Amino acid sequence: MGVLPTNDGKYVLVADPMNSRIAVNSAKDLNYLTEWKGSFILINPTFLAQAPDRKNGKVYVTDQINGAVVSFDSADYSQVHNAAFITGYEPSALTGVAVDAAGYIFLLDNKYGKLQKYDSAGKLLSTWG
Repeated sequence: MGVLPTNDGKYVLVADPMNSRIAVNSAKDLNYLTEWKGSFILINPTFLAQAPDRKNGKVYVTDQINGAVVSFDSADYSQVHNAAFITGYEPSALTGVAVDAAGYIFLLDNKYGKLQKYDSAGKLLSTWG
């Protein structure tokens, strides 16, 4: 399971693949508050990353079974897109996600040994490996 403290320090997000959700817990006492599921069915959420700026603040979640990345708006927990944000990966291929200060999204495809860079709109910019 992935764990991500939010940028504002209020919440701790937990990728919970056993219950197909992102659990939202209080950062103060870790009490469970709510969950994110979205219209795209998260089957196996595993890794989490948040854009570092408050303006973009999206949280990106990898779904190991669907081979996809789903994005959520951290302000109101709503899913940003009605479908997966980035798709086309084989099941269990995505083994990492990160977002840099400029908002670029980096995905690690362990199956093919590739590191890929996407812009904030989900367009593939470059591949290494």
